[in-house]
Amino acid sequence: MSIKDYVKKTAGESWKEHCASIAEKLNETSLKLKNIIDTENYYREEHKDEKKLKKALGDFTKNTIDEKLLASVLSKGDDKRSIPENRLKRIKVAYNSLSKFAKMYSDSPPVPVFSELKNNVQEIINGYDKHAAENIDFIKQYRIGSLEVKAAYDESIHDKFFKDFNWKKMNNEELSFLTPFIVTAEGTAGENDLGDIIKLVSAGRPIKTAILQKTIIDAESNETGRAAVLKLNPDLGFMGVSLRKIFVLQGSLAHPDGLKNGISSGINSTRPALFSIYSPEGKSEDEIKEKSMLLLRSRAFTHLVYDPDKHADFVKCLDIEMNPDIENPSPSVRFQYVSESGETKAEAYNFTFADYVKQISGFEKEYEEVKDINPGSSYVTLYKYLTLDYEQRQQKKPVIYALNGQNKMQQYLVPKNIVALTTDKFHLWRTFQQLAGVKNPFVAEIEQKTKEALANEKDRAVSDIKAKMTAEIENKTKEAVTLAMRNLAMKLTGISNMPTASVSVSATSVPSASSAPAVAAAQESADTSGGGEEPWIETELCTACDECIIINKNIFVYNENKQVIIKDMKGGPYRDIVKAAEKCPAKIIHPGLPLDLNEKDVEKWIKRAEKYN
Repeated sequence: MSIKDYVKKTAGESWKEHCASIAEKLNETSLKLKNIIDTENYYREEHKDEKKLKKALGDFTKNTIDEKLLASVLSKGDDKRSIPENRLKRIKVAYNSLSKFAKMYSDSPPVPVFSELKNNVQEIINGYDKHAAENIDFIKQYRIGSLEVKAAYDESIHDKFFKDFNWKKMNNEELSFLTPFIVTAEGTAGENDLGDIIKLVSAGRPIKTAILQKTIIDAESNETGRAAVLKLNPDLGFMGVSLRKIFVLQGSLAHPDGLKNGISSGINSTRPALFSIYSPEGKSEDEIKEKSMLLLRSRAFTHLVYDPDKHADFVKCLDIEMNPDIENPSPSVRFQYVSESGETKAEAYNFTFADYVKQISGFEKEYEEVKDINPGSSYVTLYKYLTLDYEQRQQKKPVIYALNGQNKMQQYLVPKNIVALTTDKFHLWRTFQQLAGVKNPFVAEIEQKTKEALANEKDRAVSDIKAKMTAEIENKTKEAVTLAMRNLAMKLTGISNMPTASVSVSATSVPSASSAPAVAAAQESADTSGGGEEPWIETELCTACDECIIINKNIFVYNENKQVIIKDMKGGPYRDIVKAAEKCPAKIIHPGLPLDLNEKDVEKWIKRAEKYN
């Protein structure tokens, strides 16, 4: 199945599920309208009929009540209870319309409408308006029916309002009744007219635009340095987020569930939506997934969901949780290779955009093989190179590791244009981190200043305690010497039967100066802890699958038996421990409780961790 067919299938399934809830709402309103109609019919016809009244009363009143006279008396009061004819007519029209469409949405719901971006943009917008107009009548009747069941329809106001009712007057609930209108386009963002994409998502219509990108890099581009970076190759996900008022999904089959959920959320949103989906060519779904995962690890195609309706704060509207190792600039992967001695080994390695490009057809020959790298040479890994400042980079040559034909590890010099593009992707990922509240430099700066302030305050407190204790010890010592001299004088003068005075200078009664820092440190540790239960691992059952190491190598590490242990529980966020527990095939990781209860979405991660503790 192609990615285009996958999008159509997922959109259709999501819409069909939504149609069930629409049918339920229509049925609920139509039932209330029917109750009004039935009640009105009763007051108008049922108990005014002499025969029906006689049948209702039975033989009990056969010779005691005149049914004809009773019917006449009852009808006199009923005329005042009857609703106006105009209102009854409106209610019947609304009831008939909603009953019909409730059955349609339940039994054979309409299917999403698809169009192509290659069509004229204004024609697409006009097509949406026509599509909305075709569905306007039953939504209009739903609004009228909703007002009538509350007896809130005011003819002086609503007759004029509904005379020219159109989709622009719909509320969010009514807008969600409209069949999705989806525009698709294949090719990179650069191959499609950015102006057309922006026009569609900012047209004020809830049009869903899906851009299916077959590649992220142009194999024919020979631009280097500044030109390679400045050449416009827009990131649609970032562009969509910058518009703020639209729903944005960027993803691929690297995370099928995340892609499916994102498409469903965007389809059912009453906002315009932009779907940026990686759509590589592949002979099978597994091949497409493998290519998608490589791209995801390269940080060149950030998986994200931006939903403006999720929260009032921007940072909580943007979700980048689907990306691996989100705390770090580049994810760590396990690199398996054959050593010079023929032994199979594995090492952790930071995967970058340059590593991804090396594996793409058309770029292999651009990487120069590097041999005999001596200690102290100017060659450094590209990941380390990216962490250097401009001056430090001038003296270095960036390389990456890749397997050669013998499955042995080989180093390759990265071309300048790929270095420039990798630097750009590195910067883009850091931008997404900051926007999503992960590794925000301003927050980190405040945290550092707070730690320094607390450390200085602790040092001052320790110094005060030490000075106080030193003074107390000196006073006690002086007092002890004075009393000792007095006792000695009394004995020398023969006044030995007089009780001697004493003073206690105990090392344990007053903490020594040297012990003060330890006391303060222990108190600080007690004050800053968050949860109670620490994470733990059944190490002896570890299968060395690498899943937890890939998620966070700062928390997890292998012991001498190549079985995982916790290196540092503070080496990353609590969510990485929970993710590792979920990924672990042996189910031996128990996340415990978070050290920092102020982590983002901490309640969600505690809930997910429960079944592993």
